[in-house]
Amino acid sequence: MQEPKAVVRRFLLDNFVMGSDADIADDTSFMKEHILDSTGFIELVTFLEESFGIVIDNDEMLPENLDSLLNIELYLSRRLAAAEGSGGTTGAGGGHNG
Repeated sequence: MQEPKAVVRRFLLDNFVMGSDADIADDTSFMKEHILDSTGFIELVTFLEESFGIVIDNDEMLPENLDSLLNIELYLSRRLAAAEGSGGTTGAGGGHNG
């Protein structure tokens, strides 16, 4: 299995960045650099939930968690480690999203 950062980078490059030689630096802000708008951000959240089997609660949809590849990598490592430690539950606080 590919590392999460590589999976997310490929998703962003395939869906939001134009140009075959384009890349996204690990610390690039998706919003400040206009890689994602609000609709793209929701698409990213849906992709993360489906790809990694997690539920991202509304209060977790913060730049500190999801606005760069580094932030996503750290967020996913915390979430996936917590899921392993709790017997596989990947939703934060009961798994209700909203």
